[in-house]
Amino acid sequence: MAFVSLATVAGCNGNPEGPEGILESLESAFRKADAGAVLMLVDQGYLDMLGGRGRLEDDLRQMFAVYGRMKLRHERPLNEENLLESVIYLRGDGFSYTGPLRLELARQGNSWYVVSGLLEIPRGIIDTLRERRLGLEEGDIGRFMRILSEDYKGPSGGRGQLIERLERDIKEGPRRALIVERLEIEADHEKARVQQKYLLILGLGKDKTEIRDTELLELRYQASRWRITGGLG
Repeated sequence: MAFVSLATVAGCNGNPEGPEGILESLESAFRKADAGAVLMLVDQGYLDMLGGRGRLEDDLRQMFAVYGRMKLRHERPLNEENLLESVIYLRGDGFSYTGPLRLELARQGNSWYVVSGLLEIPRGIIDTLRERRLGLEEGDIGRFMRILSEDYKGPSGGRGQLIERLERDIKEGPRRALIVERLEIEADHEKARVQQKYLLILGLGKDKTEIRDTELLELRYQASRWRITGGLG
């Protein structure tokens, strides 16, 4: 994705220590669960496949609210012109991500700013999992269809068979709530493996049933978003 904005204004400090200094500043901000400190490194014209700076801020605040202070560690940083790539390990309360980080940077004066790519992979995967959860809880089959790959193959068959079963479950089954207790993501730029430990609540009140289990999902980046390709029961 190409970017031309260098719209740094008051409220964005960037990092004067070069591109790799950005990573060190991010590590410090994540240790403190400080979304504001992260955003100080982000250009006003930030844009990635999920949206702009406002969407990034929402995602960061949600991550810190759910997972708390997070340990971010990077290895093998590669800096070429305005592109910084690294393998990162991100850990929080009930959360882990291992995979690539690809930051597009811009220089304004003596400081560097992030213009794209900040946690784009884990944020995109979390967005897909959120759509799946909301589809289940709201009985909205359309949400499922948006995040299911056309190539889906799971224990119960292909995409069409899964959608038929989901429609039947939504129509005939009890209301559901899905609470993710632990989320582990391993990814590269094209595919991901997600392990979720979850609590599924069926029904309401004294008639409700609680099911605790773990699922292993496979995802692939297709048509501008992460889509589930396998693992749904």
